[in-house]
Amino acid sequence: MKNITIKAASIALLSLSLAFAAKKEFIRDYTYQASEMDSKVTARANASAEMRNILLREIGEFIKVSQTLINEEFSRDIETVSAGIVEMIIISENWTGSLYHIKAKMTVDEADVIRKIDAIVKDRQRSDELRDFRIRATEAEAELRRLRALPDKSQYEKQALLVESGNNFMSGVAAYENGNYSAALKFFKNVEKNADAYYMLGKVYAGIGNTKKSDANFKKAADMGHPAAQFRIRKQGYKR
Repeated sequence: MKNITIKAASIALLSLSLAFAAKKEFIRDYTYQASEMDSKVTARANASAEMRNILLREIGEFIKVSQTLINEEFSRDIETVSAGIVEMIIISENWTGSLYHIKAKMTVDEADVIRKIDAIVKDRQRSDELRDFRIRATEAEAELRRLRALPDKSQYEKQALLVESGNNFMSGVAAYENGNYSAALKFFKNVEKNADAYYMLGKVYAGIGNTKKSDANFKKAADMGHPAAQFRIRKQGYKR
């Protein structure tokens, strides 16, 4: 009870400074040095994943420094939740055969991000979903780095496609959380069709108001064992 009270007080106090917060644009570039194992596809997967991580770390530090009243629990969620609510826009990219250069940006409305993080942290299901999405993306990137040092090029290329799919997936999640459903659909159509993808497509179509497609995707996710989709089907009484 005490922790909840402290957290509520912290967020209430934040509203005073948030009223004066403005949008801040983070533009960064990153160059990936390819190895003999790399193709354009694998180099891009590595470069775009690292570019996203660089921007998210910087955004997390920016919010932590500028909002000193944020409590420790809230602070720990900033980078994880930001991954699901801040869209990365690629400005330019170039492959030379040995180097993959990428330039990208993330635009942050500080007040809006704080409000969204607070809302998501208070919603256990949404915060757990974003943590799970972020963990899987991080694990996929770690596996890509591991495979890069091994001689099996086919496995490395396969993993790169999974990482690229994960990049598109997180972009789709961020677009959905910002109400940009058309962009979210474009991203989700370029991801590996697993339970998470069908679940998010169900949420996007529900946001658009297309009940038929929403139900169909939730059912696909549920059939693949997605707990939240299964719960949603039971709760709403869908006939499978």
